[in-house]
Amino acid sequence: MKQEFREFISGFGEDTVDEIGAYGLQLQFLEEVKYRMNFLGINQKELANKMNINPSFLSNAFNGNKLLNLKHIAKLERILNIDANISFKPSENVEKNSTVTDIYSASGNAEEYCKYVKSYQDIDQKLKNLSKSKISTKQDPAAA
Repeated sequence: MKQEFREFISGFGEDTVDEIGAYGLQLQFLEEVKYRMNFLGINQKELANKMNINPSFLSNAFNGNKLLNLKHIAKLERILNIDANISFKPSENVEKNSTVTDIYSASGNAEEYCKYVKSYQDIDQKLKNLSKSKISTKQDPAAA
């Protein structure tokens, strides 16, 4: 499965791979947020109101359609009383210019890798739709 995933994303440009990585990180973070929300008995609408953001934006973020920014994450830290520090763990098996996929693959942590891959299954269709919309909006130079 790891090799299939690498082959799948190899056809995309760096910007797309970075966007996929951003959504993967966000989905992992929001899983922890959901756990904390359940513990505190707060639903998404209540959380959005406390964050002073549109509830549909937060719903879209949880569904993988919108990206949170650092200000949103800071609000979540404050409201949910959580610590969202970012940490980096270099791996001996990872080369200097490795991709996020390579890092997950080399870690040997199958559960983490499965979460990472699962986060992209929904994004796959979105990327295909995005590619189709970009192709259909490009004008044919010969037609100009």
